[in-house]
Amino acid sequence: DIAQAFDSCRVLSACEALYAAGAHPKTIALFLFEQLELSLHPAFAGLDIEQICFDGVLKRGGEDGPFSWNLFLAWIVDMVATCWAAPQCRYGIEIGVRRITHVTWSDNVFLFAKDAAEWYKIVIDLTEVVSNTA
Repeated sequence: DIAQAFDSCRVLSACEALYAAGAHPKTIALFLFEQLELSLHPAFAGLDIEQICFDGVLKRGGEDGPFSWNLFLAWIVDMVATCWAAPQCRYGIEIGVRRITHVTWSDNVFLFAKDAAEWYKIVIDLTEVVSNTA
């Protein structure tokens, strides 16, 4: 679920994805500050309402959400795609002269394999990286 992925993404993982994509350290610092220091202090008709802290890394509904998600997703998939294309694995399917292991579209990752056993290995690889990183 994309909403769950947005909500459970670790701040450090998002910063690492930005760094891997070549973002300037000052930009990453601003991103980090926004994620850790952003809060809301509601004041309604003199009522005493607790501060609400925003601790989700990728903000759903914002204009930067899709860009941030795709940057994070590319960083995650790059960790395993190199292995999938390696001679000892050679996962994916051949289309002409290209080997296709995955395609991303919006918040979806489509995985391609020669058979069910290979597909299972690809899913496990991706799941482990997401579990250990995100």
